[in-house]
Amino acid sequence: MKKLLTILALSLIAALSAVSFTACDTEHTHKYDSGVITKAPTCTEKGIKTFTCVNGDDSYTEEISALGHVLIHHEAKSATCTEIGWNAYDSCSRNDYTTYERIAALGHEYESEVIKEATCTEQGYTTYTCSRCDDSYAEEIAALGHNYVDGVCTRCGAKEPGVFEGLKLILNDEGTEYSVTGYEGTSTEVYIPSEFNNKPVTSIRNYAFKSCSGLTSVSIPDSVTSIGDQAFYGCSGLTSITIGNSVTSIGDQAFDGCNRTVLQALLSPIVLRV
Repeated sequence: MKKLLTILALSLIAALSAVSFTACDTEHTHKYDSGVITKAPTCTEKGIKTFTCVNGDDSYTEEISALGHVLIHHEAKSATCTEIGWNAYDSCSRNDYTTYERIAALGHEYESEVIKEATCTEQGYTTYTCSRCDDSYAEEIAALGHNYVDGVCTRCGAKEPGVFEGLKLILNDEGTEYSVTGYEGTSTEVYIPSEFNNKPVTSIRNYAFKSCSGLTSVSIPDSVTSIGDQAFYGCSGLTSITIGNSVTSIGDQAFDGCNRTVLQALLSPIVLRV
């Protein structure tokens, strides 16, 4: 029995040895295909190509170099007042790579010029012109309106309507100053101007406003230095009078027939009211 077991063991060893020799006989050299790109390269990243044995039992890979950008050059364009610009730049024809930098539109830079000055009664206008592109526009300047002081506009010299219309003035022989000689207007308020035709009004002559009972208010400017005889005689309706600081001479009966308000005004250059 022992001898039989020994014979069986030797037979098994011989069989295994025979199988090993057979496997060696079937080994082969790998034959690979032409390869397949399993990861495509880009401008900036490498790709991969995979090669597989035709028997399907082995494979290997190779790197594919990055392609690099295919650059297209673009010339610079200057920005304008209304349109964007850019510096010279490059872009890639394969992807969205670019060195483009946007330059914002500059916007207009206007310089103003008054073409027509506004007056008391007429509009003016100002033009605004861009120093870069000559674009321009105009703006109206509203009429200023009169600025009446003592019945005369300080800007244009116009008389305030209804205030000293009908006032009579005469130029002295030297042609240097005016005097008030009378009143033929209908207004109840009279402002004697400090100037007329660019010359001072310095006096109110005798009887200038005598018996003008409809007058309720009179303003005499600082330019007047003298008031003549009976200049306001019988002006019984006067309730307000302003006498300037420069009056140094008042004639006889200049304010006879006026109420106490007028008489009080002779003592002070302020407006007094009953």
